Amino acid sequence: MREFAKAGRRNLLDDIFERAFARGEIDPAHVTERMKSLPFDLLKQEFFMTFRPVADAVIEEIVDTLFLPLVTEGRKSPEATRG
Repeated sequence: MREFAKAGRRNLLDDIFERAFARGEIDPAHVTERMKSLPFDLLKQEFFMTFRPVADAVIEEIVDTLFLPLVTEGRKSPEATRG
């Protein structure tokens, strides 16, 4: 059942990551499958601990504070390199 539920999501996630790799935002050599699943695992944990919709502030924290620094491994954002 778990594999069935993950099947569609995995294809969508792969597309998202492939686009980020192509844009040079994320180094594919640095990103593992566990890293790819991290934000979704954290969202599931938040939902199952509260049984409420996950607040936008929590989603922003997961993405901006935890996930992006992890997968970019200290790379500068395009905005930072523009000057």
